[in-house]
Amino acid sequence: MFIKEALMRRTLILAIASMLLVTGPALAGTLDQIKESGTFRIGFRTDAAPFSYLNAIEEPSGYSVSLCHTIGLGLEAFLGMEKLNIEFVPVTAADRFEAITNGKIDLLCGATTATLSRREKVDFSIPTFVDGAGVMFHKDGPSSFDQLAGRN
Repeated sequence: MFIKEALMRRTLILAIASMLLVTGPALAGTLDQIKESGTFRIGFRTDAAPFSYLNAIEEPSGYSVSLCHTIGLGLEAFLGMEKLNIEFVPVTAADRFEAITNGKIDLLCGATTATLSRREKVDFSIPTFVDGAGVMFHKDGPSSFDQLAGRN
């Protein structure tokens, strides 16, 4: 168990350090603010299961919430802090990016598509979930997406 925890902690520290190298001063400023305040604010959606949601006892839950909480624990070690308060802040699909740019949260926790227009506003980590879709047509059926317009 000890080896697994040590390996996980080292991996998190390397991930945080590599983010510092990639994003430079902006992230360094955020880390300074986190260390000064003693609080790491994680934005999460309450309605995006299984990634991020409120569970039956109204606590943040889900795959992304667990991942972000683990990042918070690694951040505590990386910053050399005895205790880092991890605070989950509810956000919506409409205000999640504004919450980052306005400093309401330090990290957005959840499944979000990284688009060029969003990259102009915020930085994205490496992907933690990849999804896709495909379509098959019968050879005697529609041959384009246009022919599917208005159909289920």
